Amino acid sequence: MKWWYRVAKLNSLLFAFAISAAGECNSQELIIKSEFGGIFKKLDSISPFITKAKLIEINQDLHKMHEFMPSGVPTGYDWYKGPRLGAGNNVGSYTASTGWGQVFWAKGIRESSDYLQIRNFNFFVCYGVERKWVLLQKGQIEGRQFDASFAKNSNKQATYFETKNGLSTVFFEKGTAFHFWPSQGQVNLPSKNICGVFVMLEARVVPGSGKLETGPRNFLIGAGADYWTKVNSKWDNYRTNTDIAIGRLKFVHKEWELFGIGTATDDDVNRLYDEGYIVEPSVK
Repeated sequence: MKWWYRVAKLNSLLFAFAISAAGECNSQELIIKSEFGGIFKKLDSISPFITKAKLIEINQDLHKMHEFMPSGVPTGYDWYKGPRLGAGNNVGSYTASTGWGQVFWAKGIRESSDYLQIRNFNFFVCYGVERKWVLLQKGQIEGRQFDASFAKNSNKQATYFETKNGLSTVFFEKGTAFHFWPSQGQVNLPSKNICGVFVMLEARVVPGSGKLETGPRNFLIGAGADYWTKVNSKWDNYRTNTDIAIGRLKFVHKEWELFGIGTATDDDVNRLYDEGYIVEPSVK
């Protein structure tokens, strides 16, 4: 898609254990020697909504239709009714990447004053013959209101967008799309073969000003990821980037839920849950 911006063999891994005063190992944070270095963590440090079953559900969403049709998206688009696998795990000559998300009004919905809230964005990549996972992006997002067709990359500031303490609140015009990505910007990919990407984020709807309850289901949210030629490449009408995949659109409700997309095998996603991931040192 368009859009802006942004281990070695197991017996060669070198673990430096963090030892507590009682001499016990803290298994949540291990220094690991790899292409990325950094800290080794488990997924339960990210979100209370993460379960193995939920991750597999997200990973399999790529093979299901959207929960509803998005308003403003041309019916002829190959991702209008359901998700689309683009380049997938075939990196080609691209050297950088970014995860992203997009939100649409559900087709036929009446005007609503509800706001959307997004937090806890994370972008993982599985790589190498050992099929290890690394966290390349996390945290605060930025975004713009786009024409829902994304024609000519036309965009402007959303009607309302504010981020406080990692929580982003947004309202955008009916019939348009809110497209967002990590403020961190594009990141370099591992030099070894890619065996999957996984984007996860949390979202909910909240009542607008003066309202006590949210309206009917208004918003559809989905995630995706792009390959970029270089980490500092700018969008140039698809000459500098290509989409990895465009994810399934699902309704956002008033309770926090986990959303995302995956292009890995279910076995690799199980490994992400069971074994954890490496945190790339530049990720704060």
